[in-house]
Amino acid sequence: DVVEDVNPRAWMAEVALWIVWYHHGQLCARDASEVIELKISALSDIALRAEHRFLQCLCSFANLFLAWARAIQEEGGVITDMPMPEEEMGKMAFRARGIQRIKARRGPGSIFA
Repeated sequence: DVVEDVNPRAWMAEVALWIVWYHHGQLCARDASEVIELKISALSDIALRAEHRFLQCLCSFANLFLAWARAIQEEGGVITDMPMPEEEMGKMAFRARGIQRIKARRGPGSIFA
């Protein structure tokens, strides 16, 4: 058995939000934990009803996530459903927000729109 410590407030299986994912194995908590199920269909509905900028930001994040996952695989690494490194997540969120801001400034008809 492989034992890995996870930081409090970390999200397990977030990878399933961005790519088709099949869980293998099991997860056991050593301490009291909360499990929250997020239905992708509900997230999709919220994103589609929200402001266009929010959807653009999510799409940008998804693309950045896919690029990150591809790079890990190209280096011989394996994508798991363990939490993504917090620093990497923060960088991706910051970049996704920046991309959304550029698109908002460029307007319709721009190559960035």
